[in-house]
Amino acid sequence: MAAWGLACVLAMCQFKPVLETDNTAGQALTVHQVNILKWICEGLSAKEVATEMGITVKTVQFHRARIEKKLQVKGTAMLVRAAIRLGYVNP
Repeated sequence: MAAWGLACVLAMCQFKPVLETDNTAGQALTVHQVNILKWICEGLSAKEVATEMGITVKTVQFHRARIEKKLQVKGTAMLVRAAIRLGYVNP
């Protein structure tokens, strides 16, 4: 996907923080993972997500790797697509 295409997809994502466990679509993502996924869809870097959530960059990277494994995707574009498809963000 071209860089501008990814920017368009990211611009379509709407971020709403999760305050309690989100069990929609039967996915086994933790609350932290759902929030990190939504921040990624918002276009934030790992450093920016870490700052927003008050955690380390390494923790963000760890959660992102677990999210990608659980959703069976690799890379930001596929991650955003899965988040939209599973209803974690609105297109």
